[in-house]
Amino acid sequence: MTGILLLIVVGLWLWACWAMTRALMRRWKSRAWGVPAACAAFVALLVAPVADEIVGKFQFDALCAKYAVDVVDEARAVNRRVLFEPRTANQYANGTAVRIQINPFRFRDAQTEEVLASFHMLEARGGLLVRMLGISETSAPLTFGGGCEPPNAFEFLKRLNMTLLN
Repeated sequence: MTGILLLIVVGLWLWACWAMTRALMRRWKSRAWGVPAACAAFVALLVAPVADEIVGKFQFDALCAKYAVDVVDEARAVNRRVLFEPRTANQYANGTAVRIQINPFRFRDAQTEEVLASFHMLEARGGLLVRMLGISETSAPLTFGGGCEPPNAFEFLKRLNMTLLN
């Protein structure tokens, strides 16, 4: 049902973009400049509802490259007993086109309480169109995958023979 609703919305939006572009063409006196202007206007109108997600994807990818990496003190972490440190509050990236949550994962030594390993998982919410339509229970973006984490995020626990106590 959601897919049908989305197809109807896309079809109506395509028709509206075409109608607005035709109205622009009628007002333009010169055909030489009118056709390129109409094409540019059509493309701009077509992507407008998901423009925040298009910009947000680039911001999300940059944040993923920065945060979604394992940071492990391998010399100290081998054969250690560690505690997972749960996050105390939700953390969001500032100044992004879509809402991006940054979830830290830290593993502290059970005896010394020093951080032996850490990484972040990121989760993006959809843009204005997804929120307005209410078609997604998770508010996932329409134009890109909304999550990232390091590949094999918890693999270092096994590789370094770390014992997770909680």
